[in-house]
Amino acid sequence: LIPHGGGQVLPPPNSWALVSLWRRFFQMQEEEREEAMQIMAEALEKPASVDNARPTASDEAYNARMEFLKEHYRALLTSNAGTMGGLGG
Repeated sequence: LIPHGGGQVLPPPNSWALVSLWRRFFQMQEEEREEAMQIMAEALEKPASVDNARPTASDEAYNARMEFLKEHYRALLTSNAGTMGGLGG
């Protein structure tokens, strides 16, 4: 190739170097695609894991439900006791 200035002639580009650059470019694109797929797969698998499958089955949730029921029945017993005691029973 002859530059427009009429100066020095440039050698033709090295085809092996060009092929190597393009190979690396496509390899990097493939790695990015694989990484994106891996991230998506992890995101989709996370909700199906054992920890997230049944949050109501955790010990904390069980204890909270039991405490709620105890308080509910205590409130019922105290309100019924006050009502029954007022009837002269």
